[in-house]
Amino acid sequence: MQIGTGVNVPGIRKAPVTANGIATTNRLAPGRCFIILGTGNTAARALGQWPMKLKEFEESIKVVKALLMREEVEYLYAGESHKIQFQMLEHSFIDIEHQIKLYVARFGPKAQQIAGDLGDGLISGIPRGGDVSTMIQNLRLGAQNKGHNLAPHFETAVLANVILLEPGETILSERVLTEVGPAVLTGLHYLVSQHLESGGDPPDYAKGIWSQYLQWIN
Repeated sequence: MQIGTGVNVPGIRKAPVTANGIATTNRLAPGRCFIILGTGNTAARALGQWPMKLKEFEESIKVVKALLMREEVEYLYAGESHKIQFQMLEHSFIDIEHQIKLYVARFGPKAQQIAGDLGDGLISGIPRGGDVSTMIQNLRLGAQNKGHNLAPHFETAVLANVILLEPGETILSERVLTEVGPAVLTGLHYLVSQHLESGGDPPDYAKGIWSQYLQWIN
């Protein structure tokens, strides 16, 4: 059994705290832990905040990754930059001897390139993250731009909702709407947020309910 975070949001938790938390969990389940980092489109907006910019997100990933690899890393906080690393390793409060896999959860091509450079895997979605072939192209490009290949055994996962219908049941049944409706609505709101920020056109598959949803949230 693997243990880790669904998506950890660096924008609402400092990178050293994030690294320390998963390293502590790894002490309890050595070699069975992973961490997923994302900019926090949903989590940040729920707090009335903007998601992290990609540059800040990339720097946060670098700090978490370096600490988990027992490295000293430059950390910028409150306008000051200092070199940091884990201390008191001899007391075994944390475990960074056993690998902790680091995955990146993102949908855009530039963020997927960051995953190809720094991550052990990518968590994305269809159709927001493109098709799997496009994701892999972005991952390879990100790694190649930094002068290396994808991490060995790089993993790509896709967020998807799956539900088995009962005989005669439709996708508009109360059970189906209760179980997968919230996740579908979260995806729609993500698209709406992008639209309101950029003014871009909605994707074809959302146009049928677009105006109705915009009127509802306003």
